Amino acid sequence: MGKARAAARTSALILTMLLPILLHGEKSHEQLGDSYYKARQFSLARIEYDRASEAQPANPIFPAKSGLSLMRENRFRDSLKPLEGSDFSRSYLRMFAALRGGFRSRFLLDQGNLLDSAATPREKDLTRLLGGTLYLEDGDFEVAKKYFERLQRETEDETVRRASAATLTELEKFDQVPRKSPILAAGLSAIVPGSGQIYSGHVADGISSFAFTSVLCGSAAYMNHLETKAKSNHAGSIVTGILCLGFYLVNITGAVASAQRYNNYQERKFHQEIRERFFNLDFVEKNSGIVFQTNF
Repeated sequence: MGKARAAARTSALILTMLLPILLHGEKSHEQLGDSYYKARQFSLARIEYDRASEAQPANPIFPAKSGLSLMRENRFRDSLKPLEGSDFSRSYLRMFAALRGGFRSRFLLDQGNLLDSAATPREKDLTRLLGGTLYLEDGDFEVAKKYFERLQRETEDETVRRASAATLTELEKFDQVPRKSPILAAGLSAIVPGSGQIYSGHVADGISSFAFTSVLCGSAAYMNHLETKAKSNHAGSIVTGILCLGFYLVNITGAVASAQRYNNYQERKFHQEIRERFFNLDFVEKNSGIVFQTNF
């Protein structure tokens, strides 16, 4: 049974590789790569683009498409190598790959080079538009608003103007992002240990905090009762009481940190929604200048 399934998978792979040729006859490597790309067979597309690049090493479109295929596989760091080059398409795609791959300095370098290059006004405005995502990444939404307002005023490109306006509209909703008050969380946990964490959405942390604090404080009280009844010194209850006080204070500071984590998560989620809606790979591909052949 296992051998039959393996044979079926092998046959399906071979059919996938041969299907464009069987349907359309002999095509160029770029055409085959485009057909695989449109079918979301990105690893096969890269093979064809790399073959095309070997045949025509001076043509920048092939490594650009290869890098784009890598990005479609979420291999942003790996895509930087084929995207080396000074033309707009590769530089623009490389900016996006560097941003998503965590190479902030590379992103800024490419942005500066593009803005100082002989790129067209539209290409420079697209570069500025993508550059604004750094403020979103940093959570500096007030600066981001000013940045996109200025870009919307200055650009003559309709795509950039619409994207800037749409981003500004979403940024206006920043004040509506759900948040938890660190002060209220601290007050709740001061009254009932763990309740501040539960208020901030961290139920497990709240239960743990309540349990540890209650056990220690209850133990200190019970030990004090036994020591008083036995008319002995209160060394044990004092030590346990100090531990209880320590856990109680940690419970309060933990509630504050819990509310802050909740707020940070909501702000990151807000930024991610904007990025996925307006600064996604589909948008970057569409405006990179790369054209795919559709008549196979």
